[in-house]
Amino acid sequence: MTKDNPNMVRYITKLDAGEKGIICAAVREQSRDFKHAHPGMLPFLTIRMVVACLDLKYRNITPYPRLIHNLISKLEAHKWRSPSEEWFNERATQAHMLRKLNDGLVAKRLGIHPERGVPIPGVAAVIKRPRDRKNFERQADAFDNEHPMMTLKWLSDGHWSISCPEKYRHYVEMWLLDFCTR
Repeated sequence: MTKDNPNMVRYITKLDAGEKGIICAAVREQSRDFKHAHPGMLPFLTIRMVVACLDLKYRNITPYPRLIHNLISKLEAHKWRSPSEEWFNERATQAHMLRKLNDGLVAKRLGIHPERGVPIPGVAAVIKRPRDRKNFERQADAFDNEHPMMTLKWLSDGHWSISCPEKYRHYVEMWLLDFCTR
């Protein structure tokens, strides 16, 4: 396994049976080399190929977009880098957007102070930072999860300035359009 061509071995434990089935169906339909893909083959497939097949198969199908976006975000969560590099790069590249959202729905979904930063809904924690152990805590449990954050700043009458990590820009945009507009 090289850095340019990582396999799915590290992600197999994070996927449930339904997600594995979706991946296999997408790979069977979109790939010429793996026409008989099954869950036992998943550790040997490359992450880039799986994400490309998912993107090609489910790009415009309306009943599945949230499920597929969550699955792709799981697969691209670590981006094949060490956690410290990812944390640094994620902080360095922020995306900024201006959108018209419903003020009441923003307060209902994200709280009354989204300008202080809120975890991006539906995205799992990407970084586990070690910390000092508490009383009688195992060393394996002594870490803090860090969630990717987004901030929303109210500008005027329903107009919001949104900032989030660049790699989550599309997901945040779609989530806000689904849950914070009428």
